[in-house]
Amino acid sequence: ADFMADYLSIPREKIHVVPLGINLQDYEGQAEAGRRPLTDRPWTIGYFARIAPEKGLHLLVEAYCRLRDRADFPPARLLAAGYLAPEHRGYLQAQEARLAEAGLAEEFTYQGALDRDSKLRFFRELDLLSMPTTYAEPKGLPVLEAMASGVPVVQPRWGAFPEILERTGGGVLFEPNDVGSLVKALLELSLNPEWARDLGRAGWAGVRAHYPVARMASQAVDLYASLS
Repeated sequence: ADFMADYLSIPREKIHVVPLGINLQDYEGQAEAGRRPLTDRPWTIGYFARIAPEKGLHLLVEAYCRLRDRADFPPARLLAAGYLAPEHRGYLQAQEARLAEAGLAEEFTYQGALDRDSKLRFFRELDLLSMPTTYAEPKGLPVLEAMASGVPVVQPRWGAFPEILERTGGGVLFEPNDVGSLVKALLELSLNPEWARDLGRAGWAGVRAHYPVARMASQAVDLYASLS
């Protein structure tokens, strides 16, 4: 709202904010989210967004390659899903080539555009999620959906993300467009799985407290009533 007031030359007091909400009905069966047993399965990092440069998949791929160069990083895999426009197929191929160059092609899977049931299954596969946008993302719905599944998130310190994580406690922030900062955040969580699980539990509860779709609807109704 502060950004748009300046961008559109609208007085700040004329802009009212109703935070987004998501439909949590299909997530309710995941009450034990954040309590998945720690086994010998690979540590799984996820990306869920459009496959496009502005959503930052290339930053996550580069961070993953650097992490896999470290002796202290656990066995891992990188899963991605989201709509791929024809004009961005070359972009995805470039990320696959970078992983292949690092000898990590077998650790990456692009699962395509997912329907709702597939999306819920996708989140259940993850140990953490990052959507490292290269711009100040104003919404961040995939972040809410991941946290609703008990998955901690690692997000850039701009746009909607600082506010979302302050409210929910469901993840950590890194410096925008800084691969080194992203690597540091991902590494800290991977080496401290109990902390990651604590963040997952906090996010699971925080989304339910602050971002249910019914809350969004009631706040919108109250706002319209106050302006009538």
